[in-house]
Amino acid sequence: MPDQPPAADVDEDDVDDAAELVAWVRDVLAPAVTRDLNTRGQLVWCSQWWDHPEAVARLHALAMAYSTLVEDDDAAADGASTWWLQHADPHLAVLLNKDTGPFSQCVREHRPAGGLPWQDPPRDVILPRIAAVPGPEDAAEAAAALDD
Repeated sequence: MPDQPPAADVDEDDVDDAAELVAWVRDVLAPAVTRDLNTRGQLVWCSQWWDHPEAVARLHALAMAYSTLVEDDDAAADGASTWWLQHADPHLAVLLNKDTGPFSQCVREHRPAGGLPWQDPPRDVILPRIAAVPGPEDAAEAAAALDD
């Protein structure tokens, strides 16, 4: 397995977030997605989705958007439609893609994701490169220069 970045310390909030995500996938998403999976070879889902970091990140993003757009008391009347069209459909297209999605190796059985190869960058290499990335203040300066 490729080298992975070190795991962050787990605190009580992380435990609560994980439990909420598991409940949301089980109780909200899984019953709502009724596509033909893993049988015709077009779409694939892994029942051990929690062992795929990209899937966890995407599902967490979906759950947060769902909370804001559908469950929130201030949600707009079209919140559910917006969630499906702008959030669920694009993420599910990636998640369930049999060729390139995070579950693409799990067509017949679960295979844990390897993740991207990782090495900590040397400080003397990363710091100048980060400093060279234009930030908001650079964009404001560039825009002001155009106005002159």
